[in-house]
Parts: sequence; structure tokens; C-alpha cells
Amino acid sequence: MLIDGERVSDKQFTLDTVLRHVPADQVDYIEVIEGGRPGLEMLGQTVVANVVRKKSADKATVVSVSNGFFLDGRNTPSGTLEVTRHGTAGRSFSGALSASQYVEMAEGNGPQVRRDSTETVLDRVAVDSAAGA
Repeated sequence: MLIDGERVSDKQFTLDTVLRHVPADQVDYIEVIEGGRPGLEMLGQTVVANVVRKKSADKATVVSVSNGFFLDGRNTPSGTLEVTRHGTAGRSFSGALSASQYVEMAEGNGPQVRRDSTETVLDRVAVDSAAGA
């Protein structure tokens, strides 16, 4: 996967995550490269997609906020600020700041409710836990 001919540097991002950060209205075209071309390291892949963005935008700021709600009453708020600036000679400068709260699926803060097969409440307790040393 390439963005404007450059390999995505952070290996923790999945294809889905990378594509979500490129708004559709900023995509000029997507080229499929088969077999390689001079100067392009395919890293053992036979086919690579290159998402080519429109050159008209010189800066972009994106703010996203979300909150996941669990049936047991817990939630996981998060927010991200992304800034991109296009400089001279085709150089781009990007940065992101993200803050989120996560809930361990096995435990976490909030109510814990046990129900039987008929949805009758068997037990209800408040859970307050902390992670780390």
C-alpha cells in the first residue's frame, strides 16, 4: 500500500485504518502496480496499490471524536486531531494527537450485571479497577 508513491511508514496501521484517514474527496486516482517498476521496492508483493491524492489542498485539519457504549453501562470515549501541511518539492508534513480511554473486556469501571437466560437480573455490582503498577 502506497500513499502518493510512498510506503506507509507505521507498520501498526492496517490497510483499513490508512484508507479511513484519506478522505474520498482528496483522492485523485488509485493505481494498481503489478510486477514492480524502477525505484519501487515491492517487499515481496506482486501487486501494490498506490492512492494518489489531489494536489490542490495545501493543508488539512481533521478532528474526530467518538464514544463506544457497552450494554453493561461502560463507555470508551476517544478523540483525534490530525494536521497535514504540504510544503515545497512535494514534501508533506503530518502529525496526529490521539487520546482515548479503553476498557479491558474482562473488567473495567462501571456496573457489572449478571442475568439468567430469561434476562432476570441475578447480581449487580459496581466495578472499579485500575491497570498498571
